[in-house]
Amino acid sequence: MKKVVFLIMAGLMVFVMTGCENNKQTKTEVIDSKLDAEGNFVLPEKDVKKEITFYNVEVDSINVQLIIVRASDGTIRTVFNTCQVCNPSPKAYFVREGDYLVCQNCGNKYHIDKLGLEKGGCNPVPISEDEREMKDGNIMIPSALLKEIAPRFKNLALQK
Repeated sequence: MKKVVFLIMAGLMVFVMTGCENNKQTKTEVIDSKLDAEGNFVLPEKDVKKEITFYNVEVDSINVQLIIVRASDGTIRTVFNTCQVCNPSPKAYFVREGDYLVCQNCGNKYHIDKLGLEKGGCNPVPISEDEREMKDGNIMIPSALLKEIAPRFKNLALQK
């Protein structure tokens, strides 16, 4: 009887330690942000981390999600969290798996060091250096760009 109880407990421990963790997603910080008085997203450059951070902002009553990270080469990468190809699917967004972002619609993996460098293809919508401003130590993504992209987020089931 003791052996049976021991085997059940051992099996339960193995399940708890491994079986519950079949989701490969890496814990990622998601921050609800406010826009400034003009409707711009503003983030102090010093707050950009080497870890991917998701920022939710409300634009015209739609949750728009940005991904911002300091890449391994030290540059700041900014993208919108929707897939250029898979949108308007409700799963056309990315979640983090280690050093990759994975499209929840088609499964394409995209390395964080490539963020914001490529337009077109199955990857997050880039926010180029020309589209954002660096001013007084802040990154600013203009209201006009946020309003332009917002309709692409209307049907997404993003993480909050």
